[in-house]
Amino acid sequence: MKISNYIYTVLASLLLLTLSACRAEDDIPTINKEDCYQLQFGLSVLPPQTRALGLENGIDDPLNENKIATMDAFIYDDAGNQQGHYSTVKGDLVINAATNALAGTATIYVPKDNPLSTIYQGHNYNLYVLVNYHGTDNLDGKNLSDLKAIIMTSDNLVQSTVKPQDDFLMDGTTKTGIMSWATSNNYSVGQTVKLSRAAAKVRIRLDANIVIQDNKDIYDVVGEPTITFKSYTNQTSLFAGSPVPMPTYLSIDTEQPMVKTAHEGKQFWAREVPYYSYENDWSIDAKLRTYAVIKLRVMKHDDPGQKITDSYYSVPLNYLAVKDGMTQAEKDGLTKLQRNHLYDIECSIKQLGSAEPTKPVDMPYSYIAVEDWNTPDDIDAAITKAHYLVVKETHPEMLNVAERLVEYISDLPINVDKMNASIRHEYTQYNVDGSKQKITGGNVVRNSDNSYHSTIRVDTTSANGKKYLKITSLTPNNYVPRIIKFRVEQIQDPDDATATPLWKDVEVTQYPPIYVTAKESSGNPIYWYSAFTSYNGSGPGGTAGYQSNGTLFKITTLAPQDGQIVGDPTGGSERTGRDEESNKITSPQFIVASQWGMSTAVRQYNDNNKTPLGWYDGSDFNLENATNPSIEDKYAYANSNHGGTYSMRYRDYNSADSRAYNYWEDDYGISVRNKRIEGNENGPNWSTDWWGTITGVRSYNTKYWTHTFKYEDHWRIPTWAELALIVKIQKDPNSAVKSLLWGFQYWSAWTGHGYNFVTPGDYPSTGTMSIRPVFDTYDKNDSQDSNKW
Repeated sequence: MKISNYIYTVLASLLLLTLSACRAEDDIPTINKEDCYQLQFGLSVLPPQTRALGLENGIDDPLNENKIATMDAFIYDDAGNQQGHYSTVKGDLVINAATNALAGTATIYVPKDNPLSTIYQGHNYNLYVLVNYHGTDNLDGKNLSDLKAIIMTSDNLVQSTVKPQDDFLMDGTTKTGIMSWATSNNYSVGQTVKLSRAAAKVRIRLDANIVIQDNKDIYDVVGEPTITFKSYTNQTSLFAGSPVPMPTYLSIDTEQPMVKTAHEGKQFWAREVPYYSYENDWSIDAKLRTYAVIKLRVMKHDDPGQKITDSYYSVPLNYLAVKDGMTQAEKDGLTKLQRNHLYDIECSIKQLGSAEPTKPVDMPYSYIAVEDWNTPDDIDAAITKAHYLVVKETHPEMLNVAERLVEYISDLPINVDKMNASIRHEYTQYNVDGSKQKITGGNVVRNSDNSYHSTIRVDTTSANGKKYLKITSLTPNNYVPRIIKFRVEQIQDPDDATATPLWKDVEVTQYPPIYVTAKESSGNPIYWYSAFTSYNGSGPGGTAGYQSNGTLFKITTLAPQDGQIVGDPTGGSERTGRDEESNKITSPQFIVASQWGMSTAVRQYNDNNKTPLGWYDGSDFNLENATNPSIEDKYAYANSNHGGTYSMRYRDYNSADSRAYNYWEDDYGISVRNKRIEGNENGPNWSTDWWGTITGVRSYNTKYWTHTFKYEDHWRIPTWAELALIVKIQKDPNSAVKSLLWGFQYWSAWTGHGYNFVTPGDYPSTGTMSIRPVFDTYDKNDSQDSNKW
């Protein structure tokens, strides 16, 4: 590794054992140093050749990797018997701060009246040093084999994404040499105790220049990468050479943020704090291999649907196979994480990963450096100096609540005033004619006295050592979700007026207790099975019935309102119950068929039903009024200027029940194979009426249809309560959904009862009525479709 003058300075700080972090002498139990012999030894994390550089103290140790909080020293004879235990806690071991050297010194004070002071004379014992031991075992009197068998568990190892470890367990040993107090009452050990850390350090850097290509498709990265850490252990023995035989293995499965920074002009993503693990050997069981997983959120370039998917990559921490030129030691270390080793991974991503988080793709483009964790560099300093801002949820949801906390992590305060000034909100309004419009606004409204108040507010707060954004917004009463957008931005860097503050955009979706979402239906490609028209004069206001609303509406109940019963109205069957009690139930979430699902008036059930199936004269229409010529062979419109001519439609149902049970639309229905379809296989042949208007199907051939639906189930007749809810939503003056289901009366599943849409209430009937099917989605995960709701 090339060492620059700058790194010399860094080495001086990072490798200096921060002795000033030890207990102050005022806190150490008082000993009478005048009546003690002094046993001094040097200590350092640096190998001798690096210590010889004579580097001076420079900057702080940003990760506490060299900090000494406590120290224990043990004297053992060659038989492994403990001949003394000294510690900074007991006060008979004192560390002397060295302000201008990389190495420190420590002094053991042995009372002159202690028999050990005589035993030490003329003996060459073994000095064992333990730094930052936080275990619960009493170390006094233990023989060497028992001491080495002790296992320490570090509960907080690598958990925090931004807060460094408090300190690290270290150990070292050397021979004392033949000790003698001579005339000065002190003895100095000739060899410096070489300290090493019990943990392995894992630093992963992802090249910020991410280019993903899959065959001919190019993918863009959305947002920041996240990382998780798999199969590490937080259990270790105290001294090297005695690995824990069966450690407990842990994984950090919560996705953790990576920050973007630069080193030597190259930008990369990295975790704010490196990962650490105690030693692990998976040579016998490969399933215990320690590795990391990086997740990217990607979107196909120029994708009109803007579908975002997750892409997972496995990051090996060591080479997976022997490479040419490896030493035997390197080969032996391929299946291990070793104590006091740095696993420095530089990787890049150029291909699409796995969609399954449990089956990530091995990262093919990685440079892996495995080296002793002795010679530091300035990479950690570059990472830790980078400002960071992480909002844990950039797309949070507020489910029928007026207040929401979102955790964030930031090294600088948030500019709250600027954040609130950025707030915008919007919702979608669905009009009677099937059109929709986006209604937008800010968060400030004028009061009657010309003062102003905020309707939406975002503040910062903290609890239990964590920081939160507190979002406050009254729950919507218009039956559609409210989208709240704002920008979280740090204050200006007080040390750099030219720096651009970090920011994150947040988009909140706030849901009312009952809400409606919608998407455009793909329709029915076999148009003559559709009643997607109406008679002249039957439209709103007596106009022609242009049935242009191909919207599928989904109704979701988050919190039942007064008197509302939410549950399964089918009782586990494929049809809605016919009894009154079943018809008091509202499904938690269901789709209302679009106007593609309109039907002619039919009887409610098939009992004694002799309504003929087959071809019939449908609604008056004029093909030339189709507003989208590309789909004019799928549906048509009525027109008040042309009358007397009916389109031919094929009816394969003779009741509301059979219409619902056999209905299908968009991605919802029962898959079919070689179903007989009446009509013209190659499209209809048209004739003209006396106005010269193209009209009618005049060729009746048969075809067979095979189709697989994404969401498999039968449609059903809506319950009486569901129809009542539909009417309530579209008649509420506050509602942004102006027409869920247009019409006069519709059949419910309650035998002999429909619902009156003109004068809301029960509509008993033994005759015929129209039916509009519904489809339950509360038990189907269709919310992630590319054609979003």
